[in-house]
Amino acid sequence: MDYIKAIAVADDEPMQLEILSQLLAGIVPEASVFSCVNGSEVLALLEETAVDVLITDIRMPVMDGMELIEKVASEYPAVKIVLISAYQKFEYARNALLFGVFDYLVKPFRVEAVSSILEKINAKIKEETEQELQRSYNEQIARLYHRDSGRERLAMLIRGQISADALEGSVYEDLCRQGTVLAFRWRTGERTDGKGRGIRHAGLAPLLAERFDGAYPVPHGKGLDRRMERLLLLAPGFSDEDCVRILWELQAECKKQGIVFWCGVSETCGQLLDQIRGAAAQAEEMLSFSFFTADSAEGDIFRWEEYRENLNQPGRSLPELERELRKYVCQGDISSVEERLSAAEKIYCAPPFSSAFKVKHTVSSMVVRILSELEGIVPRAEYDSLINEAYDQYGKCDSCGKLFEISRCLLAQGCACYGQESEAPDTVEEIVLYIKRHYREDLSLQRLSEITHFSSGYLSAQIKKKTGRTYVEYLLSLRLEEARHLLLHSGSKVIDIMKQCGFHDSSYFNRVFRRYFAMSPEQYRKEHVNVEKDL
Repeated sequence: MDYIKAIAVADDEPMQLEILSQLLAGIVPEASVFSCVNGSEVLALLEETAVDVLITDIRMPVMDGMELIEKVASEYPAVKIVLISAYQKFEYARNALLFGVFDYLVKPFRVEAVSSILEKINAKIKEETEQELQRSYNEQIARLYHRDSGRERLAMLIRGQISADALEGSVYEDLCRQGTVLAFRWRTGERTDGKGRGIRHAGLAPLLAERFDGAYPVPHGKGLDRRMERLLLLAPGFSDEDCVRILWELQAECKKQGIVFWCGVSETCGQLLDQIRGAAAQAEEMLSFSFFTADSAEGDIFRWEEYRENLNQPGRSLPELERELRKYVCQGDISSVEERLSAAEKIYCAPPFSSAFKVKHTVSSMVVRILSELEGIVPRAEYDSLINEAYDQYGKCDSCGKLFEISRCLLAQGCACYGQESEAPDTVEEIVLYIKRHYREDLSLQRLSEITHFSSGYLSAQIKKKTGRTYVEYLLSLRLEEARHLLLHSGSKVIDIMKQCGFHDSSYFNRVFRRYFAMSPEQYRKEHVNVEKDL
């Protein structure tokens, strides 16, 4: 549940409050859970902390639940309120509805009911966040381009769908001057105020409006990465030198605002209107070099006069790299595959940059050719799935870092496919049996790799295929099952049981035990030991 960051719980019954808080921590482990014994404590918390969800009892001292939700709904309307009570009376529900209560929980409540409500709240917050971001983006563009009715005409002009005669008079006259086209791509990071509340960014558009007076923005979609905004800026009256100087100054301001942008700058056009399509293409070609720095937090500016020759550089040939990777994949040697790809990544991601299209095509084609040799070796469905995954992942790739990350993952799967053919099935059985016998020890995947003389990547793939779980999940399940057994059938202390099962940190042990069994080890022992005896 990515959108629920903080939950406040209000209940004057200490045990009920503790149980509910622990339950919420298990359902949404990434969220902060704050416990309050009355409404006054909740309001004090909201003054200092941004809270997404409030779960409150009706009957409480100092300030009861009904008074609390009235104040929260009035002063903090974004908070999603869930009412809990053992009193199922119509007047409570009717009054609560007036203040926008999101949902209700009736004591004693079930884990499934709490989880279901939180899922609905998370979906609602996500929907509201996306709507607000889209509304904010539209408002930025509208403010930047005061002649909004002509914006789509400019986009159509650049696409060659209309002629310049379709523009309104003032726009036509502006674009008849010398000018430059800029192509932008940017992302907005997260910032918080002194109280931990998220701050919404005005975005890049208003900053551009301040520095490029009279420029015309043309929205250009979001691209493959939905977190990235894109924009074309037609800047009559500005030379490319002017633009680059302004942009470097703007970089410093954007860092303060938590904005990272990349920009492609066309050459200066004697009359922008006559050369607008070519200039837009130049700006886009320059922006394509952001492929090599898109994973950084600095942004960059690419000027046509400086980078135009890079487009004509021949793509690097990779015959030796391809031969080596093919050999290592056939051997199931993931470590060597990763080492060679990392070396290649350093070369490709370092200046001078060549064409992003050539690099992406060269590397992706090489990997697909290597994977294609699996045809006839592994089941057809498995082969088709792997090749389709390759095309899908490479199609969405928009940075050099992601290009090599995708390549590493795909070739690791290829290594596993060759490995499963070359090793007898009983070998994997023996490895799983070894884990079962030694899970109480400090048995990392790297340690298991050293013991069995198989690569960690191969072991990971085979264990998941055999058990249906990753190595970490499988090892954890064995340890937790042993802990559960000892809690029920031994008188040992919880901390001693924890150590016997291979855990070294009590906080981590309690957290993962609660995640698997929906309660702490102590609670599990209290609730189940008598049941076991009866059976």
